[in-house]
Amino acid sequence: MCIVIDVNALPSVFEATSKNHEEFKPVKDWILSGRGYMVLGGSGLKDELAKMRSYLKLIKRLKQKGHVVNIDDDQVDQQQKVVARKTQGTGCDDQHLIALLGVSRCDLFCSSDARCYPFIKDSSLYPKNARNVKIYSGARNKELLQGRRVEELSYVI
Repeated sequence: MCIVIDVNALPSVFEATSKNHEEFKPVKDWILSGRGYMVLGGSGLKDELAKMRSYLKLIKRLKQKGHVVNIDDDQVDQQQKVVARKTQGTGCDDQHLIALLGVSRCDLFCSSDARCYPFIKDSSLYPKNARNVKIYSGARNKELLQGRRVEELSYVI
């Protein structure tokens, strides 16, 4: 019932005028229906979101309606340091997202950036108790929006 959305996918998910909206609209519908929750946390993601000011109001509204789960920033930032050490010298630039997925134990990621997929799928970058992450990259993956769990997230909210 939870998903981490890469900032590169926000327009596709939430803007009807985006060229990829039809591919990512199922994520928006799933969140707005109350069956899914957007997961946020860590200074890295928040810094990226701050650069996309038009989405800050949307995220605030989603939070007010209970569609967002916040994960402790300090825990995510600490895990990001671990991921950064493990990915040093690689092309990985999404350590903050891997850290958020690991700390939250969220097992669903939404992105249109195929460069990050190998890193997102690399189980060695996550804590031992983390689930294998699935990637939503288009409407062909909409079956992933069923049955995602949020109950394990409550310990870090």
